[in-house]
Amino acid sequence: MFTLHETTQRRVCRVSFLVLCVVPTLLTLAGIAYCNRPWRQRDWQNTLASSLHLRAELADISQPLPGKKVLTQVRLAALHTGAELGSIDRITVQRDGGRLLLDADVLELQASELANLLTALKTWLSAGRAIELALLADQLTITSPKWPALQLANLSIRSQSNGRVFRITADDLTGNSLKVDIKADDDGVRGIIGAQQASLPAWLIGELVPGVRCCGDANFTGVLDVQNSNDDLHGKLTGNLSQVDVRQWSSDDSHQLQGLAEIDLEQVVWKSNSLELARGSIGIDGGAATYSVLIDMQKKLLCTAGPALGQSTSNSELVPFEKLTARFDLSRNGLVIRGDESGQLVSSADGPLLIAPQANTQLPTAQIVQLFHQFTRQVGWMPATKAAHEMAEKLPLPEFSDEAGNRQ
Repeated sequence: MFTLHETTQRRVCRVSFLVLCVVPTLLTLAGIAYCNRPWRQRDWQNTLASSLHLRAELADISQPLPGKKVLTQVRLAALHTGAELGSIDRITVQRDGGRLLLDADVLELQASELANLLTALKTWLSAGRAIELALLADQLTITSPKWPALQLANLSIRSQSNGRVFRITADDLTGNSLKVDIKADDDGVRGIIGAQQASLPAWLIGELVPGVRCCGDANFTGVLDVQNSNDDLHGKLTGNLSQVDVRQWSSDDSHQLQGLAEIDLEQVVWKSNSLELARGSIGIDGGAATYSVLIDMQKKLLCTAGPALGQSTSNSELVPFEKLTARFDLSRNGLVIRGDESGQLVSSADGPLLIAPQANTQLPTAQIVQLFHQFTRQVGWMPATKAAHEMAEKLPLPEFSDEAGNRQ
């Protein structure tokens, strides 16, 4: 062994102190200062905004462990309109190799902004920023100002195929599973919602599919295929709507149909917020209709009065019925209505109230609006009310007009 010169020993000690003590301490202090810099929220907001093409706000950010960050009270809004898309109370962010891991407590989405959320997702994926990610949340809440919030548990969002395909699963309050597959390509974003087990409220489906919102809090089970391409939302729907309160189809208490309907949707096709095709059937067991509705069904739908339909002294008188069965085929060509196997559309204990029109009778689409919304004054083909106009906007546009310019 040899002994270092005293001067060399001092130099070695000084260098060791700098390398092993001072430098790590300075790096640690610098890291702490950087992670707790006063403007870190603004930096993260700018990072989220540039990455997601959304407006982003957050209350605080912390780093409990190296590589793990906790964001609190995150708010995401549409970039151009500023409308709030969703919020997260608390989310943990960390990386596992090349995959981004997100763990949240409650994710809240606004039902009215689901279409804008799809547009934002399409913009994000088209910008080439797709990454592998996995998001887990204890609860997903979808809120609406008019209807009770939809709550789902055990939300899981996992990306596949280099971040271009997403599989989303969640459970309803009874444990039934809801599945959503989202795929992005050069044409846009396509989402397939499988609600065969866990039903969804009709008002939520109505945020994407025109005409379904009028079914309110009815339960939908089936498959929804929606696409957002070329700034256009379109898709297909098949399934069943149960417990539909048909009273909400009419805005006039003295002119209404009453009962809980089962609606079987064999095929529904829509584009640009209006229906192109709707085919299926409606069934009501035990209901009532005002005399005015039955008379209008006879006039507008070209039905034949049955022997059980007598005279009434008041149009607002409720006439009970045992069964209403109607098969419908709605398209640009018009509306075709059929009854049950014997041709009855509405029947009571005393016999048929209304007989369906002759087979393959094409009815003008406008007749649907006129059936549920009476004329207060004659203005063209449609009642001059807001509710009537809202219904008409969702119906298929006719292929042609007659010589007088009236819609067919």
